[in-house]
Amino acid sequence: MNKVKEAPATVGARQYRAFLSYSHADERAAGKLHHWLETYRMPRRLVGIQAGRAAVPRRLTPIFRDRAELPAASSLDEQVRLALSQSDALLVLCSPAAKASR
Repeated sequence: MNKVKEAPATVGARQYRAFLSYSHADERAAGKLHHWLETYRMPRRLVGIQAGRAAVPRRLTPIFRDRAELPAASSLDEQVRLALSQSDALLVLCSPAAKASR
């Protein structure tokens, strides 16, 4: 597992492009979505265009996902809050399992 990474210069003050929230019952789907998002390439005609407060990047990386980003022996609650505060967007994977979880 990786430790919380240093912010890329293209992200500015934020460390992550997005924070992926999901029910652990949806771990497999979350893993696939995480991989797809981090390997997706933006269409060339969009890269660099100003969109909101930043230019459209070539890739949507890094995306925070707890099992991929957090070290095993850390203060999980604190690390999750920090990662969420350092993310440009919040992505929520909605499913029946997510609806049933607390």
